[in-house]
Amino acid sequence: MSERAAVRAAGRGSGAPSPAAATPPRGAAAAAGAVAALAALGAGELAAGLLLAPSPVVAVGDRVVALAPGGVVRAAIDVLGTADRPALLAGIVVLTAGAGALLGLAATRRGWAFAAGLAAFG
Repeated sequence: MSERAAVRAAGRGSGAPSPAAATPPRGAAAAAGAVAALAALGAGELAAGLLLAPSPVVAVGDRVVALAPGGVVRAAIDVLGTADRPALLAGIVVLTAGAGALLGLAATRRGWAFAAGLAAFG
C-alpha cells in the first residue's frame, strides 16, 4: 500500500472532517457574518447606553450628513420628509449587515479576512 493510500485509509474511520466538510455553505457563512456584525453593532449600542455616550449608529449618521453635499441632504429631506433620519439610520444598519455578510463569505476562503475586516471597521 502506498503512503498516500495509507493516509486516506487511516482518515476514513477517524471521524475527522474532510476539508470540504469543514467549509460552511455560502449562505450560512453570509448569515453568520451578518449576525456577527449586527451583534457587534448591538454591543456598541448597549455600551453607549450604559456609558451615556453617543450611539455609534447615530454618530455615523451625523458624520454622513456632515460629509454629504448640501444638495443631497436637501433632496433626501424633500423625498423622505420627517422620515429622513430613521431611513438613514436603518440604511446604516442594513449596510452593516451587508458588510458582515461579505466578510463572512470572504472568511470561508481566507480565514484572516473576517478578523481583518472587523479591525478595519474599528
